[in-house]
Amino acid sequence: MFLSANPQSLILVTAFEPFGGQAVNPAQEVLRALPDRLGARPLSRLLLPTAFAASGKRLLEALRERAPNDLVMLGQAGGAAGLRFERLGRNLDDARIPDNDGDQPRNQPIVPGEPDTCPATLPLNAMYAAVQALGLPCEWSDNAGSYVCNHALYTALHYIARNRLPTRAGFIHLPWLPEQAAQTDSPAPSMALDKQLQAVLAALGALG
Repeated sequence: MFLSANPQSLILVTAFEPFGGQAVNPAQEVLRALPDRLGARPLSRLLLPTAFAASGKRLLEALRERAPNDLVMLGQAGGAAGLRFERLGRNLDDARIPDNDGDQPRNQPIVPGEPDTCPATLPLNAMYAAVQALGLPCEWSDNAGSYVCNHALYTALHYIARNRLPTRAGFIHLPWLPEQAAQTDSPAPSMALDKQLQAVLAALGALG
C-alpha cells in the first residue's frame, strides 16, 4: 500500500557513509548540517549505507513510509571540481571496488529486463542556476557511474516511475573535501564544507 503525497511538501535528502577506506564522506557531512526546514517545507534526512543491496532496500522503505514530494540524493565524486548534477540513472552495477558489505557486482543490471536509463525528474535547470548564481562550480553529467550512488539513483527513479508516484527525484555528486584531496598523490580539486553546504541549500531552495 502506498501513502499519498505528503501534504506538507516534504523534501527527503539522502547521503552515504564513507567508503573505500576513507574516514569522511562530504555528502554525509552536508546532510548532518542541513536544517529541519527549508522555508515552509519540512526536510527529512536519511543516511544510507554504502552497500548495493542495503541502500536500495533502505531507500525504497523511506519512499513508502515518508512519501516525499522531492527526493534529493547526495554522494561523493572524487576528482569533481564542483557539484555534479546527474541527469540519468543507469541500469548497471559494475563495481571497481567492493561496497562496505563486501559485495562487488560486475556488469549486472540493477533491475533485469527494465530500461537502460531513467531520467531524473527534479527541476535540475533551476537547481543548477541557483548554484551558479553563488559563483560556485557545477557541471552536468549523464553518467552517475556504476557504483552505489548510481544504484540508488536508478532504484529510486525506476520505483517511482513504475508505481506512478508524484515524487520528483535526482542526484547531486559533491566534490572531495580539502582534507580528502590532500591525501591524494597528485593535486585534486576540492571544496570546503561550508561552500558545499551553501551550494546544496541553494539547490534545495530552487525546488519551489
